[in-house]
Amino acid sequence: MFSDRELGMDRSINRRDFINGVVFTAAAAGLTAGAAAGPAAAQATTAGSAAAGPYPPARKGLRGQTDAMLKVPHALRDGAFDMGEPQPTGERYDLVVVGAGISGLASAFFYRQKHAGARILLLEVGDDFGGHAVRNEFEVRGRRLIGYGGSQSLDTPSTFSNQAKGLLKDLGIELKRFERYFHEETYKGLGRATFFDKETFGRDHLAIGKDGLAKAPMHKEALKDLARIDSHDWLKGLSDEKKKLRLAELTYADYLRTVVKAHPDVIKYLRHVPSGNWGYDAEAVGALDAWADGYPGFGGLKLVSKAHRLMAPTEARFWDAEDEYIYHFPDGNAGVARALVRALIPGSVPGHTMEDLVPAKVRYDRLDVKGAKVRLRLSSPVVRVTGDGEVSYVQGGRLHSVTGGKMILACQHQMIPYLVPDLPEEQRLALKGAVRLPLLYTNVVLRDWKAFQRLGIQGVRYPGAYWLGASLDFPVSMGGYTHPRSPDEPIVLHLNRACSVSDPDPRVGAVKGRVELIRTPFEQIERTTRELLLRSLGQGGFDPARDIKAITVNRWAHGYALEYGRPWATFFPDGPLPSETARQPYGNLAFANTDALPRAYADAAIDAAWRAVKDLG
Repeated sequence: MFSDRELGMDRSINRRDFINGVVFTAAAAGLTAGAAAGPAAAQATTAGSAAAGPYPPARKGLRGQTDAMLKVPHALRDGAFDMGEPQPTGERYDLVVVGAGISGLASAFFYRQKHAGARILLLEVGDDFGGHAVRNEFEVRGRRLIGYGGSQSLDTPSTFSNQAKGLLKDLGIELKRFERYFHEETYKGLGRATFFDKETFGRDHLAIGKDGLAKAPMHKEALKDLARIDSHDWLKGLSDEKKKLRLAELTYADYLRTVVKAHPDVIKYLRHVPSGNWGYDAEAVGALDAWADGYPGFGGLKLVSKAHRLMAPTEARFWDAEDEYIYHFPDGNAGVARALVRALIPGSVPGHTMEDLVPAKVRYDRLDVKGAKVRLRLSSPVVRVTGDGEVSYVQGGRLHSVTGGKMILACQHQMIPYLVPDLPEEQRLALKGAVRLPLLYTNVVLRDWKAFQRLGIQGVRYPGAYWLGASLDFPVSMGGYTHPRSPDEPIVLHLNRACSVSDPDPRVGAVKGRVELIRTPFEQIERTTRELLLRSLGQGGFDPARDIKAITVNRWAHGYALEYGRPWATFFPDGPLPSETARQPYGNLAFANTDALPRAYADAAIDAAWRAVKDLG
């Protein structure tokens, strides 16, 4: 057990920013509630306009889906929301979009392309736009650092639809230009390590290279199993097709346990290999998809390298693609969200090119200007959408309403039945079934990265600890923003965690993990982070009290859209698919968001937006 002083918990490096953020949220969220009617009014409040407080990307501490952001949706879900009748604003729009993530913003963009001059209002529950595609900013030693707080990269753009490619082109985002901004040589000679924690494996051990793994605290039989896991045909005697059908019936963990008969330490070591990509672990990820992803255990099966119909959709989609993983703004896909806002609301984001999106400081005071053709209203959770076009929302502790000719719900699908109570029962059930996976994306600002250089690594994998891994930020320099090149410079360290509880059904694991995540206070996450970094990097001279300058935790209690996959989704691929039922247009309503496909990727958000606009006619 480390003391507060050893971990730097006694210092006000980041805590001052965090406390200020809490005070601001509380002041804006709850103190005007007395003016609203109803016993739950004090619960059903949210933060005021982002323009009224600190610059959203620069806020520290707990970000993402904060308690303040979830208050109104949770009150609505629990039947505890009661603020009386809304006060009409008198505003009328051709289109009202619920949700200003990439899908909501793209919906507005496509609608304006189809209906020039249309008046559009976007209503967003959070205090920033972009949904999961948000930016975190820091000032350290006179230097501005930028990190991504959620949606990370434009993954495998060669597979994008014509609509997604066309939107990026219209926004001035030219994918080839990323190639000149991604500097792989920055981390040349640095590898990756694996940290075995004593709670899971018996003792702490940092494994660097093959020698480090050989000394890992695993049973000797487990080390033997790992050495031979890819050299044996564990399904010998079956045809290629029968092998794949057999894999589709098993989870990756079951395959390792019952077919490979690997030592339990092997399963502990590999359990979280899929978690960063899928949002849940080997106890639920299908063995067929694990093979497609190249996880250990399948090399000796000599399977024909061809996509199979029982693979998850993204596996089949990416099968023949060979894109490099470099299509990344310094703030991740927040760059795409900024480009959309700039195109929709003139004067909101300075500049004209993809490069100048990076240094631009968003004019939040320009997002919701009276008389503008497109308006974006932050901290405005929607609570009801009626068939005659009335949209009610909370802002500043009061209930308001606007009128829309047509509406696109680009919010999380599980919330829609609470917003539109008169939907057909089959559609309501399908929407409620769109479970999302809880995640943590955390940015830790370091005074320098000398410890990584001394250890010869650029990242650490944690097979059993709280975090899945920690990696130095993507080496991207563009628009005058320069990624740290020298280990003497401050840098952003990115940590991620899939918070679902281990369960064969990821829907069950997601719900349990979400409850646990929401109950975990920021201070506990901060302490866990500091302690784990000290334990895993300490032999390289890392000192959290000295080296950690700021921490921003982006909590996504409702994170990835849950993609269908075998063996848990027995209805896939033959259907009927719940997402197809859920996204059917209803009157003057259409449905966007990645839940509509479901695929947790930026291009999927764009495709869902295009379909929603098409559905409206």
